[in-house]
Amino acid sequence: AADPAFLPAASRVVRGALTAGRHDEAAAVLAETWRHAPSRLLLAAAEPADGDAGSRLRHRESLVAGNPDHCESHLAVGEAAVAAEQWGLARRHLVAAAKAVSDRRVFGLMAEVEERETGDQTAAAMWHRREGTAPLPHWHCGACGAEVADWAPLCPSCDAGATIVWDRPPG
Repeated sequence: AADPAFLPAASRVVRGALTAGRHDEAAAVLAETWRHAPSRLLLAAAEPADGDAGSRLRHRESLVAGNPDHCESHLAVGEAAVAAEQWGLARRHLVAAAKAVSDRRVFGLMAEVEERETGDQTAAAMWHRREGTAPLPHWHCGACGAEVADWAPLCPSCDAGATIVWDRPPG
């Protein structure tokens, strides 16, 4: 509650609330955190694996309403739209995400749209080439740039405090 942008705590609270059957609490924390710090980590903590593609798409559209222009919001809806075979919606959100950030997930999904919707192998190959060179977000130290396996209060490389972030690496 003190810092709605603190992803490690928010993800843990969401998972714990869902496990305890407190779905309203999980949804409230998820929505508040998404407004401040949209992240794939939140989707992983909150999304049921057994939902169908249409319900997952509706869930994500509802979630991103609090921060609709963020690239992670576009990516979340675009990914769900691909799974639901809603090609126009997928393309609109993935193009918006691609304009905002160079991300392997965006480019891979755009390649999938080209392959499955249009069958355009040339366009798909172009997106796959971009996919192969783009970075993925991960935990790293904002002070020294060291990659770490999970969030920690101190960087294991430089001992800086509160510098571990989930993002694309610098440079």
